[in-house]
Parts: sequence; structure tokens; C-alpha cells
Amino acid sequence: RMKKKLEQDINELEVALDAANRARAESEKNIKKFQQSLRDLQSQIEDEARSRDEAREQYAMSERRCAIMQGELEEIRTQMEAAERARKSAENELHESNDRVSELAQ
Repeated sequence: RMKKKLEQDINELEVALDAANRARAESEKNIKKFQQSLRDLQSQIEDEARSRDEAREQYAMSERRCAIMQGELEEIRTQMEAAERARKSAENELHESNDRVSELAQ
């Protein structure tokens, strides 16, 4: 009777051991999946960080180009205003010259 009880205990312990081994194997499989997921996420984070840094650099370059172009625009406006003043002055001189020619021709 004691022997049967011990055999039954051994069988129960073997069943429990098998279940524990299956659970351990499943846990190890899950750990590997999580580790791979973690590596994938870390890689994705690194890619995103590189993309962010590139975008920041492009933004900074665009800002510099914009500042240069604004300076050039101001310079062109100034030149255009000077050219407009010169044109008006030349027109005035032409009118004065035409008036003088008309006076001399009379």
C-alpha cells in the first residue's frame, strides 16, 4: 500500500516535471521572441534617429539657403530701385534734351 502511494507520488511528480519542462520550453521560446522583437525595435529606433538627424540637417541647410536667398532678394530689389531711378533720370534728361532741341529749332 505504501509502495503504491509512493509510485503514485512519483507518477504525479513526473507529470508535474513534464508540465514544468513544457512551461520552461514555452517560456524560453517566448523570451527568444521578445529578444528578437527588442532587437527589431532597437534597430527601428536607430533608423528613426538617423532619419530625424538627416531631416534636421536638411532643415538647417534649407534655413541657410533661405537666408542667403533673402539677402540676394534684398540686393536685387536695391539694384532694381537704383535702375528705376536711373531710368527716370534718363527719361527726364531725354525730355529736357527734346525740349531744348524744340526751342533751338524754332
